[in-house]
Amino acid sequence: MLPYLGGIGAFLVAIWKWVFDALKEERDHFQKKSEQQEKEIDELKEKNLQFQRKMDEKQILINSYIKEHPEADAFFNGGKNDEK
Repeated sequence: MLPYLGGIGAFLVAIWKWVFDALKEERDHFQKKSEQQEKEIDELKEKNLQFQRKMDEKQILINSYIKEHPEADAFFNGGKNDEK
């Protein structure tokens, strides 16, 4: 009877080790995937920031052009000239 219990115990330990190793492998896979997605998010944030800077620069140029050429204000406001 004792050899059977030893065999069953070894079998249970082997199953537990297999399950634990599978869970560790899955955890590592999802952790790597999460890190990759975070890297992609950071890259997209940087691209968005660069785009926003370009938009701000263009808006500054448009505003300075409008100050120098008030008649151009109608063009940039869709044909509505708000002269006072």
